[in-house]
Amino acid sequence: MKRLLLTLLAAISLPSPINAEDLPKRLYGSWQFTGTAGEAVIGELTITKEYVAYGSSLNGVCSDSYKVKRLKDDNDYPDNLLEDTRGYISYRTYRLILDNPENCVHKDDTLQISFEQIPIGSLRNIYPDEPKFINKISLVTYINGELTGWFSNGFRLTEYIREPW
Repeated sequence: MKRLLLTLLAAISLPSPINAEDLPKRLYGSWQFTGTAGEAVIGELTITKEYVAYGSSLNGVCSDSYKVKRLKDDNDYPDNLLEDTRGYISYRTYRLILDNPENCVHKDDTLQISFEQIPIGSLRNIYPDEPKFINKISLVTYINGELTGWFSNGFRLTEYIREPW
């Protein structure tokens, strides 16, 4: 009974939910991807309300408008490629479906962005609609529903600057 009451109080006190198909504001901006594939293929990812741009000088750059689809929150990330045995971690995932992927060098039609969610207080399964902190994102790319790349460790460019080689 106490648990039900706490859940109800938390739900009532939370602000009204944002549109499920909107990206959290903290995702907007530029993200730097590390690792060999991350640097070569994705390089820097920039997300605005109107477009997404990514790429590198090695493999070309893509810039396109997109539609957003939020996927179900899950403990396994991404798309069950990696099973998370820490049951308290949950990932929020959005798919950015490009409007004109044929104009991009990479030909990816979908960029899937995931990040760890931090629960509100001691209530494990309640998360804020608008996260206060997103420190790291992971990116999975697709063409026609087929996985083409998995790039973990994307850091906000203003918070993480990599030393030049």
